Amino acid sequence: MPSRIIAAGFGLLSFVVSSVTSEAIASENAQPADSYRERREAAEQYVNSPMMQKQFDQMLAPGGMLEQVVAAVSLGDMPPEFKALVIELALDEFRAFRPQLEEALIEASAQTYTVAELNAAAAFYDSPEGRSIIEKAPQMQAAYLKLYEPVITNYMDAVQKRAKDFASEIQKQER
Repeated sequence: MPSRIIAAGFGLLSFVVSSVTSEAIASENAQPADSYRERREAAEQYVNSPMMQKQFDQMLAPGGMLEQVVAAVSLGDMPPEFKALVIELALDEFRAFRPQLEEALIEASAQTYTVAELNAAAAFYDSPEGRSIIEKAPQMQAAYLKLYEPVITNYMDAVQKRAKDFASEIQKQER
């Protein structure tokens, strides 16, 4: 059970990273006037902006989102020092994968958004409201994770039950 919840927690991490850092509205297709190179350059500027980098840093900070995800999952009756080690290992791995995650965000943004949308997102995050959203992200994420854990636990239990019931039904039919 703990490994299922940890996997779900890291799935949530991916979702939160992509959704919180992508405030611009996605277009069906990039405008023909925007070349891939132009979109790529705008995406690099957006992802490498101080506010976006701050958001990545906040995920890695003590008490940040990644630590909260790991801490929120049921790690059973592990001693506190073991839980702390698991959190530190998760943070170390995230730090190692951060360049790849940033590159994936740049590439996905270049494929999805127009130059105007990327520039608008960058301008938003540079505004007082955008900076406030980035500053408040850790508190919002902590609140979300507290609400998320019981929901995902119930969801995964329901999926597991249905899978077992389905397997039992298939076995009955084969007899």
